[in-house]
This record gives sequence, structure tokens and C-alpha cells, in this order.
Amino acid sequence: MDTIIDGYSSKVLVAYPTAINDPNDGPVFVRLCPVCGRFVKADDSVKCNIDGVPSKEPNATCKKHGRVRMDFYCWISDGWEE
Repeated sequence: MDTIIDGYSSKVLVAYPTAINDPNDGPVFVRLCPVCGRFVKADDSVKCNIDGVPSKEPNATCKKHGRVRMDFYCWISDGWEE
């Protein structure tokens, strides 16, 4: 079932659980190209800094714009559920 979370379909959000500080936490991104708004193919993993903050490197591929960086949405611990 598709759930709407703050205006986004749950199908548009992608979470990356990390084990750096807490295996039940990690960044959640919006799977849309920041340039054209198309769905992007999210990478299998994202790079995070030593403190767990997502890096600013590209983390998805848009069919039109190539490598892009998905917009950060929230942390899993903020109450987001897939």
C-alpha cells in the first residue's frame, strides 16, 4: 500500500540504514532528480562522513542528467517507516 508522508509517496522515499552509531537509523532521501523531477535509480548505498552525515557526492542516476544527488529528507529515527 502506498502511504503519503508529508506530501511524498512512500515509494518516492529511500532509506539507508547505517550501523555507524545505530543500526536502526540512517538517512532517508527523495528519489527524484533535483534538476528535472524524474524518478532516479538510487545507489545501493550512500557514503556518510565519520559522524554519519550523508556526503554531498552523487548517490543516484537520472536517465536524463546522469549522476545526481538526491535531496536529503529525514532520518529513519524521525519516525519514518517504509
